[in-house]
Amino acid sequence: MPGVLILDDREDNLFSMAAILAREPYPVHTESNPNNLMNQLTALQPSLLVLDLILPGNFNGLDLAEQIRQTTPAEQMPIIAVTAGSETYTRQMALEAGCDSYLAKPFNVREFRDEVNRLLPE
Repeated sequence: MPGVLILDDREDNLFSMAAILAREPYPVHTESNPNNLMNQLTALQPSLLVLDLILPGNFNGLDLAEQIRQTTPAEQMPIIAVTAGSETYTRQMALEAGCDSYLAKPFNVREFRDEVNRLLPE
């Protein structure tokens, strides 16, 4: 079972999201460095990606989502966009970039877990 990959540059966010999913029956992998994302996607082949939209350096989650969608359809790996910058990155922008869902931080624990479970392919 490939599981979930979470990309967020903040370790505290990674820890929190992984802890929310810890009791679920699938593996949860975390990555804090956007430079490693594409290698992690190839190596892990996750069933779902949780993607922070605000990333350091030359990265932003919208560009990464668009890049991923060039080779990976939503049916194969849905993307949940998460962001603390809801005034910068809107739900519509995330959906247009290829994300399947959007959650503004801070989000409700149940809402996050339910959205991951809803979008995980059978």
